[in-house]
Amino acid sequence: MRELPILMDGEMVRAILDGRKSQTRRPVYGAPPNTDPSTDWAWFNDGRFWYAYDGEYPDEGHYDKYNSPFGCSGDLLYVRHAWAVNACFDNLVPREIAECYGGILVWGRVDNTSHDEENDKHIGKWRPSIHMPKAFARTWLLVERVWVERVQEITPEDAQKEGIHKFMRDHNLGGYWTTSFARLWDSIYAKQGLGWEQDPWVWACQFKRISLEQVEEMRRAG
Repeated sequence: MRELPILMDGEMVRAILDGRKSQTRRPVYGAPPNTDPSTDWAWFNDGRFWYAYDGEYPDEGHYDKYNSPFGCSGDLLYVRHAWAVNACFDNLVPREIAECYGGILVWGRVDNTSHDEENDKHIGKWRPSIHMPKAFARTWLLVERVWVERVQEITPEDAQKEGIHKFMRDHNLGGYWTTSFARLWDSIYAKQGLGWEQDPWVWACQFKRISLEQVEEMRRAG
C-alpha cells in the first residue's frame, strides 16, 4: 500500500467533504499518446506501471511506460490544499513546522473559509498546497479503481462524480454534466495544449473518503 499526495483546490475539497466528488482526472503527460489522437494506442498495467503501445500486442511495435499519479486500487491519497498555522510559526518553513511542532492547529482553506473560524484571528500566512506536509493532511482517500481513457470518453454519470455542481451553477449550465466538465477541464488544461478539443489521454481515478482512524488501521494491517 502506497500513500501518495494529490493537490486539490478548496472547491474540490469541499465537494469531497460534502460527498459530491468521488472521481478525479489528470492528463497523462508525455508524448506520443497526448500528441497524436489519431494513433490507436492501447493500455495495460502490471499492477504498478502502465504501458501504452501501438501494436496489436505489447511486444509488438512501440510502447511507453508510465507511473500513475493515483497509484492503483488499494493505495491511499492524502489531499494537499492551501493551509495555514498559527501566525507565530510564520518564520518557519513547512518542514520545520512538521518536524518540531506536532499537534498544532492547522487551518485548511476550503471555499475561502477555515475549518476553525473561532480561532481565525490567530491564522498566519496562507501557504500553497504543494508545501503542505503529509502530517497535516486531514482528508484521505482510498483508491478504488484507476484507468486510462480519452478525456472525451467521460460519461455524464462520471462527470457528475467529479463534483462540478458549483461550476455548473456559476456558468448556468443546468444539467449538462459533460459540457460543464469540459469547460472546467479547459479552464485548467487548455493553456497547456491539453484542452477538451485535443482529447488527451487522462488518468481517471475512483475513490472514497476514509477517516484518519481507518488510515491508521490500514497502516497497522500492513
